[in-house]
Amino acid sequence: MTRRIIIIAIAAILAVAFLLTYMFFDPSAYDIFPKCQFLMFTGWKCPGCGSQRAIHALLNGQVWEAVKFNAIFVLSLAIVAVYVYGEVTKCKHPAFYRLINSRTVIYSLLAMYIAWWILRNVFNW
Repeated sequence: MTRRIIIIAIAAILAVAFLLTYMFFDPSAYDIFPKCQFLMFTGWKCPGCGSQRAIHALLNGQVWEAVKFNAIFVLSLAIVAVYVYGEVTKCKHPAFYRLINSRTVIYSLLAMYIAWWILRNVFNW
């Protein structure tokens, strides 16, 4: 086996282990999952707070629960899918690739994440 195949196999095994762990163990019920240091020190939620519980909910088919735990995380999965599609098809659709990698789109995404961070603390989402 080549080194690349071994690395891919190890990454796949780790990904499956990660997904199974989050599927069968609720992060809010077990201490093995990391806690948000930002929340612990400031009392404010970071943009990622609730992501572990959202992963658990998604893996168990509870999409609305995942949105309630962290809406921006669920939206981010769709955004990542768009970027993966753009990367895979960049030769076939170069205009789309340039669009999603434009400064306007990147800064808009950054503004969206910052707005989420502020609003979830102001309105206690």
